[in-house]
Amino acid sequence: MAERLLENFTGRYLQSDGNSGYDKPCAAKGFTHLGCMDHGRRKVVESIKT
Repeated sequence: MAERLLENFTGRYLQSDGNSGYDKPCAAKGFTHLGCMDHGRRKVVESIKT
C-alpha cells in the first residue's frame, strides 16, 4: 500500500507516524524517512508530569 501512496511523490523527505511499511519504498526511491516527533514528545510530557 505504501508503494501506491508514494507512486507520484517527488519530495526528498517523507514524514510519517513511523510506520515501518514506508521504509522499503522510501529507500528504493531515495527518500529520507522522517519519524513523527509527537510520539517522542508525548513521552517527555508524561515524564515531566511524574
